[in-house]
Amino acid sequence: MSTKTKKSANFKSDVTIIGGGGGGLTAAVEAAEKGVDILVLEKRGVLGGNAVRGGGPPKMDFGTPISKMKTAADMTRSDDLFKKAMEWSHWRADGRLVRTLINKSMDTIRWLQDKGTQFDGFGNVDPENPPDTFGFGPGLRGVVYVDELIKYCKKLNIKFLRDTRAKKLVVDKNGRISGVIAESGDGDVQIDTKSVIISTGGFLGNRELMKKYFHSYDEKLFDNVNMGGLPHMGDGLLMAQEIGAAVDSTVAFEWNGNRFPWLLMRLPLSCSALVEVCDSGMHPEPIWVNKKGIRFADETSGQGTNSLYRQPDKTCYTIFDEKMKEKILANPLKLEGQEPLAVRLEEEFQEFAKKDKVKKANSWDEIAKWIGATPEVLKATIAEYNSFCDKGYDATFLKDPKHLVPLQTPPYYAIESRLNMLVTRGPLKVNDKMAVLDGRDDPIPGLYAAGVDIGGTDSDTYCSILRAHSIGFTIASARIAAENAVQFTKEN
Repeated sequence: MSTKTKKSANFKSDVTIIGGGGGGLTAAVEAAEKGVDILVLEKRGVLGGNAVRGGGPPKMDFGTPISKMKTAADMTRSDDLFKKAMEWSHWRADGRLVRTLINKSMDTIRWLQDKGTQFDGFGNVDPENPPDTFGFGPGLRGVVYVDELIKYCKKLNIKFLRDTRAKKLVVDKNGRISGVIAESGDGDVQIDTKSVIISTGGFLGNRELMKKYFHSYDEKLFDNVNMGGLPHMGDGLLMAQEIGAAVDSTVAFEWNGNRFPWLLMRLPLSCSALVEVCDSGMHPEPIWVNKKGIRFADETSGQGTNSLYRQPDKTCYTIFDEKMKEKILANPLKLEGQEPLAVRLEEEFQEFAKKDKVKKANSWDEIAKWIGATPEVLKATIAEYNSFCDKGYDATFLKDPKHLVPLQTPPYYAIESRLNMLVTRGPLKVNDKMAVLDGRDDPIPGLYAAGVDIGGTDSDTYCSILRAHSIGFTIASARIAAENAVQFTKEN
């Protein structure tokens, strides 16, 4: 499956795919099934990219089981999701593109099932009343999905050049894609090709591109925000721009809160006990306070993590008491082969207390001192929150009353957490066929893009009411890009 390159190696392919992550693998399978010759370039030594981390918060499933889906219901839900997506972006997103991706994603679930992919989500989803969200949730686990696609690539005899970085797109005198120049440890690689699909995973690791495109960039960004995605350098974006590709006005950034630069995510499902406890999707009772000891958001809101970016040092503390802890332990995420949550939580608390990242104390004064907050401020925050719990009404942030649980039973717990930046989204400008556009909004013949490299789907920040759509849109856009690249290849 993997080909060893040699100095000045030359290859030919009908469709060349740059990037062997979730988008690239999907495009490779889709294109190969249509009977053309495929070559995939992957800069790293392993395949899968950020897709192996995909899935969304545990115990939440964002798609209705296929066996329960009906065509009319699918379309009604598709309409609703489209409206939500466009309202999120204030219609700054490309409506035709978003509509195409949502529609394709519905079909893509079936496509994946035909490949043997199991959707085993961890949530209890009512098929007659699905959540107002979209995606494949944890029902599609990234590692499993990537493994299934790699198996299919082997069956289809798709050629891969690993440890090979694409560095230049070649166009002919008519402006059509004619090749790719790459480099490996053994020398340069020249690929003659009729079309190219770019799916290189964004530019999270490129500080210059982050400074250029991130709407709230500051010089301490990489110190205060955990860069949880792979440090891709924007190779696809830069190569496409060199031959005249346009960029979309919408560049979005996907992040979540309650994650830790000091804690490597622990498999399975990238979930340690501390991650689970702090994930408001699973356990919405704990509250968040900033370094001043002030609560700043509805902890259960999907958009609440945007508020975390505004806080001092982009840091917050997840706080709960002994009674909340017991409630959490009574309803843990159940993963086969794991130690009970109570055991894992105690082990991690002991481990990270030594590193001064968590705190257990018998008084709010001790917690405040550890945070660095004025004790009176933190105690006032707790008192106000407890009064909301007593009334069953959060007068400040309108947290759902069923999740209002007072903090009254020592010992008290606090966990330091930060924003976790997952991926960049965009900004290559594409049409609804995933063809990359030039400055006149005309397609560059033979050039397509997929995954998070395409712009026009979100605005500024990830559309959290379409939860898990990064992986959903990645797979859908890759299939569309492959379909059109194959058609272009056969016609030319």
